[in-house]
Amino acid sequence: MITYTQGNLLDAPVEALVNTVNTVGVMGKGIALMFKERFPENMKVYALACKQKQVITGKMFITETGELMGPRWIVNFPTKQHWRADSRMEWIEDGLQDLRPLFD
Repeated sequence: MITYTQGNLLDAPVEALVNTVNTVGVMGKGIALMFKERFPENMKVYALACKQKQVITGKMFITETGELMGPRWIVNFPTKQHWRADSRMEWIEDGLQDLRPLFD
């Protein structure tokens, strides 16, 4: 079920947050930068996985926050390969197909 609300995404009372990312390990602007600052351990694991070529478009890269309060999971959703490049609709569509089983 989708519920529309207003407020800070990072303060939402949810089990998982989705963060759009690239496959080179850079979170330099926008919502990705907010995730980097709020969840530094996710950033470390994600950056290492990018170096090891484990983060690919069309596939979710999921980390656990380890926090008692707040979201338990960060779903890193690669929508582009390089941070300077544009997202591609096919990568978003493939990623949504990969994401869907998490919510069934």
